[in-house]
Amino acid sequence: MFHRNFLRGKSVHVCVLQQSIEPHIFDFIRNYLPKIYENGLIDVVDLKFVPFPYLPCRRDHLDTCILNKAELCVIDALPNVNEQVPFISCVERLRLLADHQWETCSKKLNLNTELIRDCIHSFRLLLIEKRNAAEIKALQPPLEGVPWIVVDGQHVEGYPNFISYICKAYKGTDPLPGCSSSVNSVKLDASE
Repeated sequence: MFHRNFLRGKSVHVCVLQQSIEPHIFDFIRNYLPKIYENGLIDVVDLKFVPFPYLPCRRDHLDTCILNKAELCVIDALPNVNEQVPFISCVERLRLLADHQWETCSKKLNLNTELIRDCIHSFRLLLIEKRNAAEIKALQPPLEGVPWIVVDGQHVEGYPNFISYICKAYKGTDPLPGCSSSVNSVKLDASE
């Protein structure tokens, strides 16, 4: 499941479910995601992106679908999220340029464009898409829009608040940069 904590110990698992070139995704990646890098929270965050295309790809969403597939291929090829973020960020910026050619980002970042192109049409990608679709279908509460952010199994209400969820979910004893007592006020569980 998306909320499983892969790093164990002090880490906080953050999963960002997204669809390419959606305005809220662009806003999140441009204005909110960089904050966890700037304040050092990324050191305790196990960040995972899950782009999901419309299944099956339809003509009216073909650009989004292909960009999601390209992002999935890069995520599969580059297991380090810090290597994935520049590509995802670049793809999301394409929205402003009305340029939906993922190859622009691939070339800019010196990624193997042919490898990504082959992946987009591969059986392996189909399996990844089906796995992601099944996990998305099982989400509670059900996915209602993007970005859909999950922090240690808890859906984030309003993506601008995602840092407060990270601060609240952190179980380590060391103080976290970027977290304050006021930030930690988010309730993750109604039983608290």
